[in-house]
Amino acid sequence: MKTLRKIRKNAKALSPVVASIILIAVTVAVSIAVAAWMGALTVGFMGSSSLTITDATFTEGATGSIVIDVKNTGTKDVTIA
Repeated sequence: MKTLRKIRKNAKALSPVVASIILIAVTVAVSIAVAAWMGALTVGFMGSSSLTITDATFTEGATGSIVIDVKNTGTKDVTIA
């Protein structure tokens, strides 16, 4: 019985400061992982809209006209009114 008590007294454990630092580091790492995952999930659901003008032509005259070619380079449908 005395040897068990001796072993317990001699066993070294983590100090409370080291344990607190490890808990904080794990919490921060998990928080960063969740934030990155939620950011990727949000962008996936929302999509993005982006238009690129590929060509523009102007015709002079009595009935002048402008022709603009537009390309949707985003992931979401776009309506031009």
